[in-house]
Amino acid sequence: MMIKVSNEFLDFDDLIEVEKQIKLFEDISTTDGDFSYSFELQKTLNNTKLLGNPFPDNINKPVYQKIPAKLLSDSGAETYDGYLRVQKVTEVYECSFFAGNNNWFTEITGLLTDLDLSQYDIEQTEDNVINSWSQTEGIVFPLLDNGGLITRSYPEVKIEDFVGAFYVKTIFNKIFAEAGIKIQGELLEDWRFQNMVSLSNSKDQEGINAATSFVEKSVLQVLPNNSEQKVTWDNDSTLPYFDGASDNFDITNDQYIPKVKSIVKVESSMAYFGTGFFGLLVMTVRVNGVTVRTVGVGAPSGTEVTISVNATVSLNANDILEIYIIQVNSDGDAGDLRRGTLKITPTFIYKTFGRTAVPNWTKQQFVSNILRMFNVLASYKEGDATLTLNLFEKIKGKDPIDLSEYISSTEVDYNEFISDYGKRSLFSYQQVDFDELKDYNKGKYFKYGQGVIEINNDFLNSDEAILESDFANPIAYQNSVFDMSMEKTNLIELEEGESVTFEGVGNDGLGNASFDLSNQIFIVGDLVRIKESSNPIYNGDWVVTSTPFSGGDITLNGVPFNTTATGTAIKLNYKYSSSEDVFIFINVPNYAVSKFSGTQIVLNSESYYPLGISNITLAYFDLINLGRQVNMDFIYSLSFGGIDDPLHYQTTMIESYFRLFSRMLNDPVKLISTATLPYDVYNRIDFLSPVTIKTLETSNSYYLNRITGFKESYYDSTLELIKLA
Repeated sequence: MMIKVSNEFLDFDDLIEVEKQIKLFEDISTTDGDFSYSFELQKTLNNTKLLGNPFPDNINKPVYQKIPAKLLSDSGAETYDGYLRVQKVTEVYECSFFAGNNNWFTEITGLLTDLDLSQYDIEQTEDNVINSWSQTEGIVFPLLDNGGLITRSYPEVKIEDFVGAFYVKTIFNKIFAEAGIKIQGELLEDWRFQNMVSLSNSKDQEGINAATSFVEKSVLQVLPNNSEQKVTWDNDSTLPYFDGASDNFDITNDQYIPKVKSIVKVESSMAYFGTGFFGLLVMTVRVNGVTVRTVGVGAPSGTEVTISVNATVSLNANDILEIYIIQVNSDGDAGDLRRGTLKITPTFIYKTFGRTAVPNWTKQQFVSNILRMFNVLASYKEGDATLTLNLFEKIKGKDPIDLSEYISSTEVDYNEFISDYGKRSLFSYQQVDFDELKDYNKGKYFKYGQGVIEINNDFLNSDEAILESDFANPIAYQNSVFDMSMEKTNLIELEEGESVTFEGVGNDGLGNASFDLSNQIFIVGDLVRIKESSNPIYNGDWVVTSTPFSGGDITLNGVPFNTTATGTAIKLNYKYSSSEDVFIFINVPNYAVSKFSGTQIVLNSESYYPLGISNITLAYFDLINLGRQVNMDFIYSLSFGGIDDPLHYQTTMIESYFRLFSRMLNDPVKLISTATLPYDVYNRIDFLSPVTIKTLETSNSYYLNRITGFKESYYDSTLELIKLA
């Protein structure tokens, strides 16, 4: 056998036995692929030069761990293309050889966030969200309950309700393209794979930190009587004060200017000392010169008072946020603004960044999870860096390789193959509990994701987990307001903010309820929660449609006038949750709302005029059968197991990709066969086709799980064969 490195041959004249394997049903990350047992290379000048002079003091350098190499037979036929690893340097070089799945899997190292995904960065605007509904690549914004729709009282969605989802195939293509690997095969053409999206918390914590500013006022500022002054700030760099890396605070002009549209929390507190008679101190938060929040406190003479504001404000890119203050007292004296702080923290950014829309996983973890879900066979050709990803479920339909004439002996095993499984072999996703479904009395929902293959073998343990996906399963529930089967995630939270009371409800003249607030804290488009209303019909979460009068009145979309009432109106603020769960869905682009919902769904428009939605992208994991067209159009779920419920109808992952596997487990046969193979026959074995062995005039079909290395055609190889049911 010969070894070629850098197109030159090492000094070597011995046999290297390379095991060729794929280890069916195991995680690709734990499968070694093709590998040799340790062998020795003599310390000749030629070997030392070609191996890069691997002295003992630098043996851990990567170059000595992965030296591209090819193995050739004595006749010059190339048998393997992979790499050498120098494991030890003594009086000889002790080496091992690796190929097959080792080659491609080790090339996709690093995090998903290391990928250059900047081309998918997208502003979360109304137009971009709507345009994404027809996309079949990149990032889309599907209709889901990401955390705010379970309590919605009218079928209206806001831009903030959407989270950017990445097509899995887009991430896949990017991973392998950056590694220089071409991918092909049945997986890429599979309907589920083609339409599957990954959804994780697209919060850009780095972006939030970068856009956060915390500034100090330490220089006294004189406030003349009845003269409004802009508060000046003097420290944004001495800890704990800072201006984030995005540099949004312009301390020269005492302004906060966001670079992207955001929801920000404004927290400011200042100390004031008045010398005049009892007066009034008023602080305002202004955006582009318009007051959006006002607070006031009494200011007794000779007493230091504190005035504070804690408000949530929506800002467009390049808006100017400033703090103003005014003091008034009866004798006209000036007062002193002694010190203060201002912290501005984004809680929601209206931009999805490609690098934050992918899971916080390694590339290997992502790829491995997808391949396990679809029961994929992977075969790699180093020569042209091509990885074939085929579905095991389809292997019986392939043309078999007939090895009958080369088999010399066979040993049959009926138990070892299934020894790692149980009477109930379990498939599962990460479980997420949604207590809100019970809290809000959602009676019909599917808590799913688990699947089982029953194995009829009394010698096995009762239960064994054989596939535990790192993806989390959402929950489908029947949303009565939207009149549809809706998927629930935990990626967004609604936080109760400022609140005001209302002392009456009138008719706006158009039949809508007009709530008379004690103070106007809402703008059109805000999400408001009505609580403790003396007329419970008004209670719920609604979108502000208009502020029709100069006073504190608001009207809410979908709330007709019924009676007058009292109660509380609370502003609801969107924020990203801390969830690290990663969900997967089937994405259905540009699908008619009438096919899955019995009501009209509206979108709160940025022009403050709700839009009726006719078509939208719908994402689902396992639909509840409500007798709609969607239930006839889409029969495939991503759940591993079916639900014992008359409203469950979809075909599961196990039914689609593990039927053959299930039959094999229930009729287990494993052969250990000895064969003497010609090189061309050995070279055709790629784990993507079945093997046929004819015995007693019958033909049995097997899957080749492992084969020891090719040395020469007159040497025996050992084959590990698993019978295909």
